[in-house]
Amino acid sequence: KQWYQRRVAITAGGLHVRMDLSTGIREAKFISDTDSAEDTGGKVMLQDDNVAGSGVHDGMIQAMEDGLKNIVTSEDSSDTVSGRFRTMEELKKSMPNIAIKTEGHVMQDTIGQLNSTSNQDVASLIIILEQLDDLAHKYDNGKLLVTQGWMTVVGEHLFHDHDEVFKGAVRVMASAAQNNPEVQVHCIEQGYLATLISKILTQSDRIAKSTILAISAFIRGLPAALPEFASLHGFNTISTKLALSSHEPLQRVILTLYNGLLEQEEHAGLNSVLENFKLASKLLCKKSNDLIVAEETSFDVIEQAVLFYSHVKHLCSQDINDNVRARLKVLQNSQDYDDEELQNTISSILS
Repeated sequence: KQWYQRRVAITAGGLHVRMDLSTGIREAKFISDTDSAEDTGGKVMLQDDNVAGSGVHDGMIQAMEDGLKNIVTSEDSSDTVSGRFRTMEELKKSMPNIAIKTEGHVMQDTIGQLNSTSNQDVASLIIILEQLDDLAHKYDNGKLLVTQGWMTVVGEHLFHDHDEVFKGAVRVMASAAQNNPEVQVHCIEQGYLATLISKILTQSDRIAKSTILAISAFIRGLPAALPEFASLHGFNTISTKLALSSHEPLQRVILTLYNGLLEQEEHAGLNSVLENFKLASKLLCKKSNDLIVAEETSFDVIEQAVLFYSHVKHLCSQDINDNVRARLKVLQNSQDYDDEELQNTISSILS
């Protein structure tokens, strides 16, 4: 019943294993409360006559004994994991000529480079924003962008004339805001959501895809953001972009965003998203019809279009024509579209 410190990398089966979080020591003991450990010359023996009678179990017992030969009790050990590692300050003192930086310091330096780089040096701006994006996806780093006021420096590049610089700034914001409510609220309050929505209709489909991914990061999982999104004509703007676009990656991103918002509201028992879709229902229903009927539409886009249709079918019921029904039945009977969830969704639409 006693815990023993592990001294080997691999522990035999049949043992409880744990880590003492106060010391960092890994410990092990026999799995049965009726078994006992006896220290006999550095070996731990099982005291269970019933188990020892089997040749198979004899081998298991021997394996456990071999795996625990070099253990010592945690009470007798003064060699803790915490004692084998040094703090950041100790490392700095021991290596004064080597610059040791936290990610926060690296971000600060990167923001400094971004702030001091000329708008005309497009290549350098793109590289710096890529470096910042690699850091911003971590939760704490995303919050640092807000608390240190660094997001303002990134935000200034939303107005850069070069698409790739704009795209780099948008990606940093999206990475930082993903599932990070403090950053999401900040981006909305600072007007970044409004700025992105205002640019969508004049952007190429490729750049609009990055813009809408950032908008998704701002509002997904944050129900309080939806009224603001609606008041900025976000639903109408993005729906219009979907209706005009033949770019499948953009279509998939928009439909995925809409399906996510609808599912989010269904779980919360709300319907404000559906109410907003009513204003653009003709556009959305026609586009969904076109995507479903077109034989060249990829599986990913069809899947999202069918799922969207199932969410808003009462808005589109008059638009489900014979061509759409025929195509859905073809999909239902096709081995290429045998995904169970998709099949169930098609059945719900046709019912």
